Amino acid sequence: MSLPPPPPRSLPQDQANPVALNTPERVDSDSNASLETWPDDWRLNPIIPKDLRRYDRTYKIDKWPESPIKYRLKPLQSPIIQNDLSPGWEAHTHFDGRCIFYHQKRRVLTEAWLYDQQEMDKIGICIRALEQLEGVYGSPPSNSQLVLELDPNSETPENWHCWYYYADSQSRNIFWYHENEVGRYLTEVGGGKIEMHASQFLQREYWRHFEYFYNVQTVGKQVLNELYAFFRYANTDLKTSDGSNIPYRFPGEVENWQQQIDAAIESFEKHEGGLPWIVGRAMYSMYEYRYLNYYGQRGARLRPCSVHGDGKRPERSLRFRILSRLLFRSPDAYLLDFEKFWIDEMVTNSLWLEFIKRRMSDWTENTAFGAILLTADVGFLAIPRVDNGNNPSRSPAQIISYISIITTLASVIMGLLLLRLHRTIERASTHEAVIRRIRMTFSDTKVAQDTV
Repeated sequence: MSLPPPPPRSLPQDQANPVALNTPERVDSDSNASLETWPDDWRLNPIIPKDLRRYDRTYKIDKWPESPIKYRLKPLQSPIIQNDLSPGWEAHTHFDGRCIFYHQKRRVLTEAWLYDQQEMDKIGICIRALEQLEGVYGSPPSNSQLVLELDPNSETPENWHCWYYYADSQSRNIFWYHENEVGRYLTEVGGGKIEMHASQFLQREYWRHFEYFYNVQTVGKQVLNELYAFFRYANTDLKTSDGSNIPYRFPGEVENWQQQIDAAIESFEKHEGGLPWIVGRAMYSMYEYRYLNYYGQRGARLRPCSVHGDGKRPERSLRFRILSRLLFRSPDAYLLDFEKFWIDEMVTNSLWLEFIKRRMSDWTENTAFGAILLTADVGFLAIPRVDNGNNPSRSPAQIISYISIITTLASVIMGLLLLRLHRTIERASTHEAVIRRIRMTFSDTKVAQDTV
């Protein structure tokens, strides 16, 4: 059996709060946790919270029979829900309805359905396999949490796998006992210090973990102070800067975040928990802002513009320049709007939706004007002097009116189609929607690439 790779020696992390493994100085060759005694290590694979399939997992619930459902309660009796979990495990329910399971002593979290004994047995195998790794590489920090996700194999059920990661609350980091190519996750940035990007990315993922499993998390005063200061800064910067880089552009969005943070602080001061789900989502949003804007690096993005260029507009292709002049520079104006929310192949969601809102307003006006013009053209042709049925030839006025009717009708139909199409745009798929609209607008590959 091939040996598992050692843990990464240069795991990206916050240098101020590194993940400290309690690593033994040496491992004896006859140790009970020697490498040759890991029969289930091949099942373990590192993962990040982003790749957990919590919203992709499906379970078919069988429908009840059509006959009347019978469930009788005796007087003063309430429904009794069976709890068949193994000792040490406790069930928690997320706000969205999903059930998670937590072993407080071992600090293990999972969304596997532990009421099923087979899944419970598989989770036990994974825990023991990781404990063997801990015996060789060192135990994780005492305040870390282990998350396990089962990956069944429908073709060969015995070859199931288990995805895992550790989340350390002290360093706010994610780590593993196996090597993991973190660079493959850093697709949203295109330069700079990769170790700093990795650090911000893993801290962002820690807060995703915090949000997913908020039921067993603890909110600290320092975290609330960070959030309070950040959203106060965001509100002030948006109101006083002409070129703010803050992504919260919806009306009242920053104010709403401030209200949520104030509520979390009030809850914390009343010893009511501090609203950990809201704190997790807010911290994730803050670290995503830092990660995408090269926080702490030389050349960090301070304004909504590319960090890779010299600030000049890219040169337009000859075909695009000709098209823009023929259409009275309307495509050039649209492209300028694109460049405001499409920065380094990233889309600012609020600016994108604002752009779509303006376009839909334009299309509504064009459709209304087209309908008026179409009515005028038809009425013009109804004048006896203009349309004389006794004369087989058509006058120039008639020909121009027919052309106007055709083009106006096409404009109205196109406007209605565009309005219908863009009303279905979902907020969650902003990036894909932009690409799709560009490719639909410009069939020419060069023009589409130039637009992007």
